[in-house]
Amino acid sequence: MPLKLSILMFALFLASGCTSQATAPYPATLPAADASAQMRDTRISATADQKLAVYVLGGNWCHDSTDFAKLIEDPSVQPWLNDRFSIEMINVGYLEHIREYVEPYSVPIIYATPTVMVVEPDTNTLLNRDSLSYWRSASTMTTADVRKYFEQFSSVIPPANSYSPALNDALARIDEFENQQAERIYQAYAVLGPMIATLDAGEAAPDFEKHWVNLAKMRAAMGRDLAKLRESAKRQDAQGVEKISLDFPTYARFIDAA
Repeated sequence: MPLKLSILMFALFLASGCTSQATAPYPATLPAADASAQMRDTRISATADQKLAVYVLGGNWCHDSTDFAKLIEDPSVQPWLNDRFSIEMINVGYLEHIREYVEPYSVPIIYATPTVMVVEPDTNTLLNRDSLSYWRSASTMTTADVRKYFEQFSSVIPPANSYSPALNDALARIDEFENQQAERIYQAYAVLGPMIATLDAGEAAPDFEKHWVNLAKMRAAMGRDLAKLRESAKRQDAQGVEKISLDFPTYARFIDAA
């Protein structure tokens, strides 16, 4: 059953990346152990077929997730994708099935649905760590965007980094900061997920609009801020800075007033 939202709530959901669709391209959610087996089987299949594995983490209540599914099923790109990628559609439910899919790749959280993970199956190497949220606005994108995005990946494993000790230290501090913020987002998902389920059932969910928009602001800001922090660290390292300085931002709680 699609989400039954007021006009205002529909606009807010749309602005923050997700709304309802009647179609259901994402299969039923799985227990953690089965999720691990699912990912393993996809990698085995991809290796046998000499393809890359692709995990699409989405939800049937999210219109960007369902629109992404339509994009990759379009006849103009589907044969091309199927020749190169083993694609697994993964249902994150009402945001409660995330951690089991991302933790094996040292990804602390997803900031949007859909999140698309491109993996080299032999080594289980995540190839698109820096663009996991690229498809957060899939409803505004085209099959040309699909072709352009996936053309950048090959089965060649990226070389191991040769970062300086200073840069490795800075990146580790950024990762620690991201992990801390990720736990805050998981806490928000634990509250908002049941609210989405309530709306999906056609019932009211008081304060959902305010909380969802607040969280959307935090997630969008975090994506930008993390990119800037990592860029700053690399720039300072290139300049020969021995102790890289990082200015970590602070974010309001998702329950605070908008």
